[in-house]
Amino acid sequence: MVIYVRQPYVFKHPHPPKPESLRIYEAHVGISSSQPTVASYSHFTQNVLPRIANLGEFFHILWHTY
Repeated sequence: MVIYVRQPYVFKHPHPPKPESLRIYEAHVGISSSQPTVASYSHFTQNVLPRIANLGEFFHILWHTY
């Protein structure tokens, strides 16, 4: 029989500093609407991309074939 004693995890490094602004690393066209439906590319380009671009966080768009 093996008995494990739980001990609290001790972090090795301090928490990184909190960013001063929002960081967007990924955006999905289909789920970019607040409505319970799949959003279109038109909705994404008209409503979401300008908001990301105004934050200065725009990198690139990947096209998925599926």
